[in-house]
Amino acid sequence: LGVALVPGALVIVASAAALSRPAHPAPLWPWLPLVCAGGLGLAAGLSARGSAPVALAIGLAVVALDVTAFATGATSPVPVVPAATVGAWLGPPVSGRALSTCEGRVGAGELALNGQPALDGLAGIHLQGYAEWAYVARYGLAPPGDGQFHGLDSDGTLPVRRDLIDSANVSLVVSCEPLEQPGLTLLSRTDGLFVYRNDRAWPRAIWSCGYNLRSRASVTSRLVGSRYDAARSLRLEAWIQVRWSPEVEAGRRQEVEDRHGLDLGVQAEDGTWTYAARDRTEANLLALVEEPAVEDTSGIDRATGRLLSPPVQPSAGVEPGNELLVGGSDCDVTGSAQVREQDGPNGAVVVDVTAPVEGYVFLSEPYYPERRALVDGQQADTIEADLAFVAVPVPAGRHQVELRYVPVSFRAGLALSVITLLVWLAARARRPVDFSPVRH
Repeated sequence: LGVALVPGALVIVASAAALSRPAHPAPLWPWLPLVCAGGLGLAAGLSARGSAPVALAIGLAVVALDVTAFATGATSPVPVVPAATVGAWLGPPVSGRALSTCEGRVGAGELALNGQPALDGLAGIHLQGYAEWAYVARYGLAPPGDGQFHGLDSDGTLPVRRDLIDSANVSLVVSCEPLEQPGLTLLSRTDGLFVYRNDRAWPRAIWSCGYNLRSRASVTSRLVGSRYDAARSLRLEAWIQVRWSPEVEAGRRQEVEDRHGLDLGVQAEDGTWTYAARDRTEANLLALVEEPAVEDTSGIDRATGRLLSPPVQPSAGVEPGNELLVGGSDCDVTGSAQVREQDGPNGAVVVDVTAPVEGYVFLSEPYYPERRALVDGQQADTIEADLAFVAVPVPAGRHQVELRYVPVSFRAGLALSVITLLVWLAARARRPVDFSPVRH
């Protein structure tokens, strides 16, 4: 037991380090590491006094507490819908990820059952960066840093930031209601489920030279205040909200949008849409306010037609850092990135790249340290991009970029377990532990 306390203490230290990060629920910190460390200390003291059975029971209780606390929220019911039924709903899987606004019927589990990669993971298992990015995408606001899971599947509406959804290679959208969104093509309607193809989805990998390295706070701020345009450049926009009259039909709404330069529309609630105002002249915005089809507006001074929150130009002195902002700078040349392998059981992504100048390959794949990159078979750096994804620098020319999963922590844990077992066996061989009751 004394030998086992050493790796046990290391586990507690690792738990404390992990729990102190905002990716984990705050209630676990700091009581879980303190309780577990105290329990191990008590077990060590009892073992030294000869109370091995009690010490063993306390040690097992500490392990059970640690595992249970970390497993909370990390379990999910197995989909009970037959695979054939899910296949009839969704059709064959497509290249790209899927997002559901009908989570009560179709979520990540059902998508996995159909062989379709999903945007969200199962059961709230997530990476810190993805949770922050998902909050920006869903609400259009800076992440609160509350340590909670934030996903994008929902029961009702699409996320506010459609451009970020597009950048994450979301090629399929499932809904329980018809969606009136530009760029969505209805593929099927079965048993009250609507399946759409997203014609605006980015490929899984793109090449670009329009990037710069910033601090994480700077990347977050720019993502919140900007939008990706059709050229995949991140543009600062002036945003307004329009609440349409209930009787206005989609065709009439689109005609008014085109006439007044309203772009990148995202539907919220109660007939309210958020738009980028392309035509920011006071005459145009006053005319929009007076449109019979418009019930109310937000972000426009109704007396003068001026924007209440004009776009703020980025400062010249960007806070430097080691995070990449995709499309943050202009790139006047065009390269290509052709994905050859993706979504396999080994987690590998292989991309053929043609780069006219030095740049990077942005992959809408989750970033974490155990994902390693190779360029032409040689190990290369990976950069965290847009809070949650991966970018790989590449020189000019034709290259093959590969992203692999290398389970370093698993191998280290396995080695530690084997070493602990061998030490315990050696110690037991020298002085076997007698757990029989002591007779007086």
